[in-house]
Amino acid sequence: MAAASILRACIGIVFMGWILIWLLMPTRRWSAEWKPRLSKRTYSTYFGSY
Repeated sequence: MAAASILRACIGIVFMGWILIWLLMPTRRWSAEWKPRLSKRTYSTYFGSY
């Protein structure tokens, strides 16, 4: 029973974070501050394929 409630809490936290991202995306703070910072941290170099 405890494992089910922990799983439910984790799923709820992930869902709330997903909703928060969708609410913040159209704002100026997202496009001016958070998006460039996330783009720098998640940028990867692609060398091509064969």
